[in-house]
Amino acid sequence: MEKIVEIQSGSLTFTVNHQLSSKQYTLFDLLTFGSRQNPKRGFLFISKVLGKHIPCQPSVMSCVYAALAEQIQLEAGPCVLVGLAETATGLGAGVAETLFQLGHDVLYTHTTRYHLANTPIIFSIDESHSHAPVHIIYQPTNPFQLKQAQTAILVDDEITTGNTLLQLAEHLIDYTEGLKKIVWVSLVSWLSEQRKSEIQQQLPGVKVEFVCLVAGHFQFTPRSMHSSQLPAKTQLSISSQAVLADIRTGIDFNHSNNHFYTITGERFTIESLAKTDQYTVLGYGEFLYQPYKLAEEMEKAGFDVLFQSTTRSPILEGDGILHKEVFSIENNYENYIYNRPKERITIIAYETYAQYQHCGLAQKINCIPIIKDATEVR
Repeated sequence: MEKIVEIQSGSLTFTVNHQLSSKQYTLFDLLTFGSRQNPKRGFLFISKVLGKHIPCQPSVMSCVYAALAEQIQLEAGPCVLVGLAETATGLGAGVAETLFQLGHDVLYTHTTRYHLANTPIIFSIDESHSHAPVHIIYQPTNPFQLKQAQTAILVDDEITTGNTLLQLAEHLIDYTEGLKKIVWVSLVSWLSEQRKSEIQQQLPGVKVEFVCLVAGHFQFTPRSMHSSQLPAKTQLSISSQAVLADIRTGIDFNHSNNHFYTITGERFTIESLAKTDQYTVLGYGEFLYQPYKLAEEMEKAGFDVLFQSTTRSPILEGDGILHKEVFSIENNYENYIYNRPKERITIIAYETYAQYQHCGLAQKINCIPIIKDATEVR
């Protein structure tokens, strides 16, 4: 049965393949829809369960991680899991942690659009439909674990053509020494059976499997009178802003060291917060997972808390974007936060003090800024 959704840039027509979809989630449980401020692709699938453009309870996010992880069949031996920036950095880490908790030997890293000084680059890929197409993969702290991987798991929030993940798969096959299986994981997959067969044929020598919560087909019909251009201050290139290398070279799932600090250098603890207040923990750009773990800790302690994160992606206000806040970052580029609940106290989690210094959002709203890297705090 077809379902049609009208957005500013056109109309989306969906058909869900229920045989390949989870019984736990419907398409509309997972997604709402919007219009990109980007001439390359007019539509956008906006996840309700990622903690990105839609605020989400941490417990809902963890259930999604588990629902995906339980479908993944691993080969014996080491596994590498790669999340796609910007949106799937947290999703990938959540699935990786679930597999780690099940006893698997998992190395997690993600693609990035940040420059890391003195860190070797393994390869880069190109996401052609994106406003900022280049993704970098840096050498993990333990490169041997990546070299010896038997299974590679590639995670994105949704897969439309598979072209970006195909590039990533080809590079990983070349880099590793005995890769046997590649698992493509997404909340929603629009790959046809023919396209899946083509992908398998283009990756000879490895077995390719596909895991998702909802599968189907869609068609986008652009509105003839609609046109959209990138904002003038959109950041298209790799960022030189100071960020943490360790979250891009292999995340450690030992959460005893998931500490944050105030901007004056004191250790931040949830005991300093009032449970009578409502909170939103805000991740920053690609920095999703550690802030999510803080939000999860708060929720388990009895706080009323939601999680979401900022983005460099420009989206038109309207449709699934109920409201939009624009703020400046380094070099006068613009970033965005969408659908932030303004009645809640916002805790903004930064990687570095430099991010906080250059973030116009912290100066515009009443918030609690916290920093992950204690050495950066002034």
